[in-house]
Amino acid sequence: MKVSLIIGAIVVVLLVIIAGLAVMEMTKPKVSNEKIADFAKCLTEKGAKMYGTFWCSHCKNQKEMFADAFQYINYVECDLGGGKVAQECIEKGIEGYPRWIINGKQYAGKQTFQELADASGCELKK
Repeated sequence: MKVSLIIGAIVVVLLVIIAGLAVMEMTKPKVSNEKIADFAKCLTEKGAKMYGTFWCSHCKNQKEMFADAFQYINYVECDLGGGKVAQECIEKGIEGYPRWIINGKQYAGKQTFQELADASGCELKK
């Protein structure tokens, strides 16, 4: 009897969590791909550059954040394979990925759209 009550309580808690996550996802403001593309182009026009590697999970997440608009980001692949690192990554002292350089300042880790906007002066219109 106690075991079935505990299992029932766990199921209810899980359902509440799942419902909460679904509501949060539905209420998230959506930004069109076109506006993300305009934002990405602005970042590149302002000289922002992202450094990363193909194997970096945080870099992958950052790229996915931009979706198709990532093609407009000025991106430098630091891992050339075989233990070789791109010369630009060495010269810029890139340690850890992803790394953004915006207006001469380095920003470590995955950046939100808002953080990139604040650093660059670009605006992501909603």
